[in-house]
Amino acid sequence: MKSIVLIIITLLILGTLANAVESVLMPNLEGNSSDLAIEYLKELELDPKITWCFSDSVEIGEIIPDSQEPSAGKLVSKGSIVRAEASKGPFPANLIGKTKIQAESNLIEKNISYKIYYGFSETLSIGHVYNQSPREFNECIYQGFEIDLFVNENTKAFVHPESGSSVKSSVKVAGFLKDSIDKDTADLWIAVRPLNSGDNWWPQSGGPLLVEDNHFNGIAHLGGTSNDTFEIAVLMVNKTISDDFAKWEKISKLTNYWPPITKKSKGFVSIPRNAIEEMSIGKVTVILEGDK
Repeated sequence: MKSIVLIIITLLILGTLANAVESVLMPNLEGNSSDLAIEYLKELELDPKITWCFSDSVEIGEIIPDSQEPSAGKLVSKGSIVRAEASKGPFPANLIGKTKIQAESNLIEKNISYKIYYGFSETLSIGHVYNQSPREFNECIYQGFEIDLFVNENTKAFVHPESGSSVKSSVKVAGFLKDSIDKDTADLWIAVRPLNSGDNWWPQSGGPLLVEDNHFNGIAHLGGTSNDTFEIAVLMVNKTISDDFAKWEKISKLTNYWPPITKKSKGFVSIPRNAIEEMSIGKVTVILEGDK
């Protein structure tokens, strides 16, 4: 009987020692750089998962206090996942008014992804950021997070709504020309490019725009889902291209099929993508908010 008890005790001790060998004491990561924390955790045969978050109080790259899980001092098994948050520094909420180069440098320094869109603002000089999205962000960065910058560019037509605006699926496009249009040789059209469609464009507004005293307006129809992004361009085209746009629209109505005019489709006229860009005299980028 004593020998059996001794065997049991020995097995328990051996099991405890074995568990101790396979477990490690969780270190305190607070105040360390993310690189050092990752290196240390890997040395302990733990699996680090670092999430990056904006912080006004923690230096860039340092582990944010009270963010690690499991917490310091706990015994954890080797191979366990250890999660912690590292600081990206303060959110860059003050990019409006900076030059494009200054804004890009700020984001590159923080290793934040971004996209540049061009439009027009009457309040800032050419080449300056007049809008950004988001303007505030108090959460941790998720996969695919990026900041949209809207930069003021030289243009021949001032177009509204303003770039970066949230709009309904049917949006009024209005503006005015810096110089007069020769109505005998040219027309104005609206064209739309959903950014998720690549470089494809669709003419809009039911025909050439009416221009009076250099002012114009029309309707753009944005087909898509909430938060889709669209580029709206005002085009100055010669009469031949204008007739091609009108033919495309007529066939589309008859067939109830609306292919992009920049893609060759049987029975439809097509216009090269680069020609649309060359004919553009003003563009804005908008976000579809969806009908409510």
